[in-house]
Amino acid sequence: MFDVRCSFFRSVQRLAVALVVVLSARTATAAEPGRPPIQEDLPFWGILTFIGFLWVCKKLLWDWWLGSMRERERQEAAAIEAAEREHRTAGELLSDRIGRLEAVDAEIREILAEAGRDAAQTRDHILESARREAEAAKQRALREIRRSRDQALSAIFAQVTTRTIENARQRLATQLGDEDQRRLIDESLTQFRQQAG
Repeated sequence: MFDVRCSFFRSVQRLAVALVVVLSARTATAAEPGRPPIQEDLPFWGILTFIGFLWVCKKLLWDWWLGSMRERERQEAAAIEAAEREHRTAGELLSDRIGRLEAVDAEIREILAEAGRDAAQTRDHILESARREAEAAKQRALREIRRSRDQALSAIFAQVTTRTIENARQRLATQLGDEDQRRLIDESLTQFRQQAG
């Protein structure tokens, strides 16, 4: 960039030198009729003033201007480099954060899957426990029903037996004699001993 500017000013400087040479050659030749003398030639003095301005600028301002342009270019290059560094750092941080987010996402998926498995196991355990408790309650109820039935049947049988014996005693007392009663008692005792023995 600076080389282009330098070559531009060198080209202008060469052009100015060429113009000075041409103009001085013109003044060296005899004055042509109808042309003003060199002192009154405005384009000549305009070009000469411009060349003088360029020479003063080159001597007084050129080094300062080039230095400030180089400094500005250096600052811009440093700013661009810093921006690129920041961009790379931001890209690395973004990649790191994306990696961490993906890891967290995978961990969350794993935790949810594990929670689902745990929930299924807990559900199965609760169902199995409820099934066992229901079966145990059913068995207890069946045992209680059998026991109550057996007690009721025993009570009914005892009442029927007592009434039957009482009815039989009353009938036998009226129909049987003393000898028949002794014989029935002996038979009953014999049967009772055989069943007990």
